[in-house]
Amino acid sequence: MEPGAFSRLRRERGWPRLFAAALLARVSNEMFAVAVLLYVVAASGDTALGGLVVAAVTLPSLASGPLLGRVLDRMRRPVRLLAADQAVMAACLVALIAVVEAGAPWAALVPALAAGVTFPLSTAGFTTLLPGVVRPALLPAANAVEASTYGTALVAGPALASLLALGADPLAAVATQLGLKLVALTLILGVPVAAREARGEEAGGIRAGLRAIADVPALLGVTVGSSIALAGRGTLVVGFPLLATEVLRLDRDVAGFLWAAMAAGTIAGALGLARVLHHRPPAIVALGALGAGGVLMLAWPLATSLPIALAVVGLAGFALGPSLSGQIGARQQLAPQELQGQVFMTAASLKVGAFALGAGLAGALAASGAEPVLLAAALLHVAGFAVGALLLRRERSGLPAAAAGEVAGAPE
Repeated sequence: MEPGAFSRLRRERGWPRLFAAALLARVSNEMFAVAVLLYVVAASGDTALGGLVVAAVTLPSLASGPLLGRVLDRMRRPVRLLAADQAVMAACLVALIAVVEAGAPWAALVPALAAGVTFPLSTAGFTTLLPGVVRPALLPAANAVEASTYGTALVAGPALASLLALGADPLAAVATQLGLKLVALTLILGVPVAAREARGEEAGGIRAGLRAIADVPALLGVTVGSSIALAGRGTLVVGFPLLATEVLRLDRDVAGFLWAAMAAGTIAGALGLARVLHHRPPAIVALGALGAGGVLMLAWPLATSLPIALAVVGLAGFALGPSLSGQIGARQQLAPQELQGQVFMTAASLKVGAFALGAGLAGALAASGAEPVLLAAALLHVAGFAVGALLLRRERSGLPAAAAGEVAGAPE
């Protein structure tokens, strides 16, 4: 990465609006699980219903990601689809509030399912716009900042929702989530992305997007490896509360501090280690970060106090920091231009499913205590590195010339 890249990135026309829109959209998405859950439970008295509504917003995204990616690839102005995502989510939140206030909380499942259809766009859709807004020389810096927004949203979203729900009421939390979506909608509409030629059938079908991943070892390795690691991240939904209660002998609420420490470490690692991407191929950086983070996670059950636990969790997060920016860089470099939307969105859907599977695995292991759950989290990250590295080496010499050159050498 060039010296002063972050400073120049701030002056890049359109990037500040894109960054702000993506961050607010993701914070709003991360608020959903807390704000809507508490709102529905407060109105109905039914915790199970609250959980179903939260699950309803994630289920459609498992299938819709590749389809949305294909639409992105075929659009002359893909920014309009991202704006539509914010509008759909805002409309669904309005509908959800309306049915709950009308005394029919079970009907909240309908707008939640509808919102889930476009939900992956806030995860990966914004990332696909970066090459059209940022000069190639500044893409590594932009990718690092982009990756940091996920960690920021992971902490800020639930924290803001909890603060509003407890300090005011759950409706205020949902209303704030709605407001953030509307601000993101306004911002994204003002991002100056040059119109591209209509691609029509050049974008191919869903199978073309899957082939684009499967045919390039670096893309396949990063996609499969990161999905396995996301299953490990999913186990922490159960693992962090168990670490708090069984290892540290503290209240379950301490789990929030552990999530915050991991997110803070990830943000610091994404920005502080961004220069590594200038010297190493992004796919290798992404997978190496998963392996290093997984090894450091093995120390978590050994923590004897909260400060030590926060330190070791934050250190693992720091090691994991370059992983997402490396994944973004690999997809930007190696996916065909006309299929980038499908590649990014397919990966987003796979990660949603993997995270849910990891949470389910942790639930099955919970009865055995904290150590098996935390060990599973660490081993799944290491397994993500190992499987990804093996796939990366698959038929290395069989890569297309352009892709092989990009994998072999550091990005310009």
